[in-house]
Amino acid sequence: MNQSYYTVLGSLPHLPHFQRAERLPLTRLRLEQRIGMLPDDESRQIWEAEALVSWRHAVSRRPDDDAWLHRWRRAMPLIRQSVLREYVQFRLDQQVALAALRLRHAGLGPETEPEIWTVSPYGRHIRAHWQAPDFHLAARHPWLSAVRAALEREDAVALERHLLESCWRHLDRLAAAEPLGFAAVVAFVFQWDIINAWLSQDPRPAATCFERLLQESRHVP
Repeated sequence: MNQSYYTVLGSLPHLPHFQRAERLPLTRLRLEQRIGMLPDDESRQIWEAEALVSWRHAVSRRPDDDAWLHRWRRAMPLIRQSVLREYVQFRLDQQVALAALRLRHAGLGPETEPEIWTVSPYGRHIRAHWQAPDFHLAARHPWLSAVRAALEREDAVALERHLLESCWRHLDRLAAAEPLGFAAVVAFVFQWDIINAWLSQDPRPAATCFERLLQESRHVP
C-alpha cells in the first residue's frame, strides 16, 4: 500500500452526509494541499476527473455539445486509475440518462442531440427504449425512477437530492472496497464536492430553478 494514502487520509476530517452538513469541513485550498501529497500523476488524474464530472462544473453554464464531447474525449485517456474511471463513467452514464429524461420531458426526441448518446454504453439502449418510463434501466440504476418522478413534478430540489444521493452511495461503495487506499481518497474528494454543491444550492424559487434545468435539457452536464 502506498504510504502517501495513509498520510493523506490521516490528514482529512470526517465528512458528514451531505444533507447533515452545516458547513464544509475543509476549504478548497486545504483540500488541494492534501491531495498534493499524492504522487503527481495520481493528483493530476483526480483533478482531470473532477474537471469532467464535478458538481461545481455541473451547475455552471453548459458548453455546446461539441465542446463538451471534445473535453470528455481529451480527458478520458488521461484518467488511468480504475477507480477514477469507474466513477467518471458512472457520472457520465447518469448525466446521459438525465439528459434523456429532460429532453423527453420537454417533448423532444433522441434525434435532437444525436452526439450525446456516444459517451455512454447506455446511449443506444436509451434511444431504443425512449418511450419506456425509465428506459428499462431502473433495475441497474434504481435512482432513475426517483429522478424521473421529481422531474415530472418539476421539483428541482428533490431531483438534485436524488442525484447527489446516488453519487454519495456509489462513492461509499468504492471507499468500502479500499478503505485505506486510493479509492478512499477519491471518495473523499468527490463527496466533498457533493457537500459543496448541496450547501451552494441556488436560493432562487423552485420554479425558476426548474426552468434553468429545462433550459439545460439539450446539454449533458
